[in-house]
Amino acid sequence: MISGFFLFFIYPEYKITAEKEAEIQLLLRKIEKQELLFPLSETLGRELERLEEIEFIQQSSDNSTKDCDPFRVVTEIRSLIQEHPFEDIQVHSNVDTLGPDRKKLTLNMELHGEFMSFQDFMIQLAQMSCVKSIEQVGIHPSYPNEVFSLRIWISAAS
Repeated sequence: MISGFFLFFIYPEYKITAEKEAEIQLLLRKIEKQELLFPLSETLGRELERLEEIEFIQQSSDNSTKDCDPFRVVTEIRSLIQEHPFEDIQVHSNVDTLGPDRKKLTLNMELHGEFMSFQDFMIQLAQMSCVKSIEQVGIHPSYPNEVFSLRIWISAAS
């Protein structure tokens, strides 16, 4: 009779109490983690308030397209590529893809290298005045380096 009482009344309550105790311990660990992270969060918030506005990448102040000889621009882009440690470089321009106004030319590139070098290259490329737009960027993981593919439009005015 005592074992029946224990099985039907005490054990279910004990089981519920154990589950609630585990939930309490989990919540206490979360509170402890929040107490550790709060000062860091507060410090980062103050640092963010002190930051000035983000400067966006701007093209060089010489925005004239009259000096954008396509051959010179491609040569400049090739020399920019050579400044970075890329391997197996392919650069193709296609006259068939001349823009409808015949003032822009497409340039397709495939570069093999590290992402940080590619990021630096992209920043420098975006600052060139003859680069009108970056239409497509592809990043393909490969061993030992990533493969980056680009399609850009350059001004063809000469």
